[in-house]
Amino acid sequence: MTTLGAALIFVGILLQSFLGADQQQLLRADLNPQKSSQDIVGDLKPHPIDLAKHIIRNTVFPASGTLKSYLETLPTEFSYDLLKLGGQSTLLDAGCGEAYFAEQYVALTSDIEQQRILIGPVLMNFKALLSKPSFQRAKTVAVDLKIRRTGIPSYGGRLKILTGRFFEEIPIEDIGPTDLITDLFGVFAYSPRVDDVLRRYFSLLKNQGTLYIFFGDEKENYGLKSFIEKQGGKIPLIEWVRRIPGLQVTTLKGSGGGRTAGISLKIQIKNRPDILVPELNLWHISDKHSGPPIRTYKLKIE
Repeated sequence: MTTLGAALIFVGILLQSFLGADQQQLLRADLNPQKSSQDIVGDLKPHPIDLAKHIIRNTVFPASGTLKSYLETLPTEFSYDLLKLGGQSTLLDAGCGEAYFAEQYVALTSDIEQQRILIGPVLMNFKALLSKPSFQRAKTVAVDLKIRRTGIPSYGGRLKILTGRFFEEIPIEDIGPTDLITDLFGVFAYSPRVDDVLRRYFSLLKNQGTLYIFFGDEKENYGLKSFIEKQGGKIPLIEWVRRIPGLQVTTLKGSGGGRTAGISLKIQIKNRPDILVPELNLWHISDKHSGPPIRTYKLKIE
């Protein structure tokens, strides 16, 4: 055996002596992407936070998420909020996929095909948006753990891509005060710490800003399938968000009607000093179905 081979074996033994069994299993799983999170649960049941991060790292997110699909999936009000953003505004797409929406918002000037699909006020607002020059549109920040596309231009600093880190790890100052935040099956849908995500959203959001969180259609609504357990029972995740004090929360359906009749929450700050996001502990997570993982949380302090 060579000196290098013996050294590598020694390092491996040394690492295993410091790692617990669950951490060793997760390390092996990350090195072997073919091993699913369900296999890990069956083997050693790691801590839910570690499992959640493993799920996110190994999820292949869809490349879709265009300007048209955002306008159709989110409520009609979203098209108005998007249109009123100006050159000094900031838009954050949290969980941007391949950043098609962000790039098209910044740069798109003509798209006849999309105009044929959109209808009513959304079509009117879409046409008005296309007529605005890029410098009169919001500076846009697109965040995702992994973006496969390369060479996305910055359009003179109007588009900023942040990738390679979990949202919770990105310094607030890297994003800055924000006028509009979109989460369309984004960070909130997958994060093991939804309470931390909301606190960061509210820290970023300006007083007159708006946050849109898309939860899915009535059949596949992760906000109704994930729960917060508390003394005396449990409440769905979407209802827990509605009850956070200091906010104005409106439940709306997508502008696309029957084609994309998903549920979104439109969230605005009503009274910032009153905002109190209870601290949660992730208790269980499962990805044994399509879409975002189903999570169960417990209140850390009753």
